Amino acid sequence: MHTTKASSTALLIAECLVYSGEDPVLRSFLAAEQARLSYEYLGEALGPRIASFLRRLLRCSGIRRSLAVLEYMSVPGLLLHVLLRKRLIEDLVRQAAKNQLVIVGAGADTLGIRLALEANSPRVWEIDHPATQTLKAAMIKRLDLMVPRLQLIPADLAKESLESVLTRSEGFSFAKPTMLVAEGLFMYLPLSAVAETLSLLHLFSMPPGFICTYMGTNLRGDIGFTQQRSLVKCWLQHQQEPFLWGMSSAEWQTWLATLALQVGASYTADDQRQRYLHGELRYKIPLASGEVITLLSCGRERAL
Repeated sequence: MHTTKASSTALLIAECLVYSGEDPVLRSFLAAEQARLSYEYLGEALGPRIASFLRRLLRCSGIRRSLAVLEYMSVPGLLLHVLLRKRLIEDLVRQAAKNQLVIVGAGADTLGIRLALEANSPRVWEIDHPATQTLKAAMIKRLDLMVPRLQLIPADLAKESLESVLTRSEGFSFAKPTMLVAEGLFMYLPLSAVAETLSLLHLFSMPPGFICTYMGTNLRGDIGFTQQRSLVKCWLQHQQEPFLWGMSSAEWQTWLATLALQVGASYTADDQRQRYLHGELRYKIPLASGEVITLLSCGRERAL
């Protein structure tokens, strides 16, 4: 991965959210302020003029049709996958995170900001690479957002363990109920780094919850979405952000058992389709499959 610039995939996700905010159907899957704050993040990353021009382009029907073709040529249903993944993770966080929330590799995601703006929200620690997080810090300052319950912790997890980062984070306690989130992150890290991160769960006095996603393998045996085209692999390689590993559900559970962890709940694309798509939308809109959301625990009774 790049060490001096913001993540390309983080910017792509932000662009997807801005695009969805301009769509009468897709915007229904967005939380309040999600599209606007994603647009503001792009303003920091690309400059306000380019971001404004991009949003105007996304409102053009011809451009939107062209992007739909591009999605079909890369990962059919990727856009809806991003929306439902974020929607489900946010629902799980809002149900369970009452005291401390740690978001690892948050990228351009605005969940931490939006929660911190609410009354009686959990305290939030966002840990991300400095090159990506600098943009979010600048956005918060420019918009004059009052988020005292949010801490942005710049850290390169390739050089420092998550345990070390949290230990030096002001106000964080391993003795308090905690929810951790790593959305769309682990597939970019070596499996050894994932294992080190997950081992953190055993350090808490009160067993935490950990929401994370992992990538499976597609029909050709490659790591990626089920219908992922070769174009995606080439783009990720070019951006120096390739998927490094993938597992089947059975392999994932077996590997977690070696870390004394277990899957408390698992959500596939079909689960998300049944949960959020109703009526004719349930089968009308394509939804990419292959990335699975899991809620992990270390076998002890959770207290969130």
